[in-house]
Amino acid sequence: MEILFEILGEVAEAVFDWIISSPKVPRIVRAIAVSALCMPIIALFLWLGFGCLRDGRLLATAFCGLLAVLMSGVEMVLLARIFHR
Repeated sequence: MEILFEILGEVAEAVFDWIISSPKVPRIVRAIAVSALCMPIIALFLWLGFGCLRDGRLLATAFCGLLAVLMSGVEMVLLARIFHR
C-alpha cells in the first residue's frame, strides 16, 4: 500500500509540474486544475477536523484546521504564480 501511495504521489507531482509550467496550457485551465487538485485536500482536512471536534479532540481539530489553512495558502501561491506572468 505504501508503494502505491509513493507511485501516485510521483505521478501527481509530475502532472502538477506539467500543468503549472506548460506554456501551451491556457492560464484558466491551469488555474482550474490547481483548484481541482487542492480543494479535495482542503476538504479532507476540514472533514478530519470536524470529526476530531465531534470526538472532543481539540488539539487534533486545531491541527487539521491549520493544515487546511496552509493548503489554501499553497493554492493561492500557485494561482499567483500562474496569473503573475
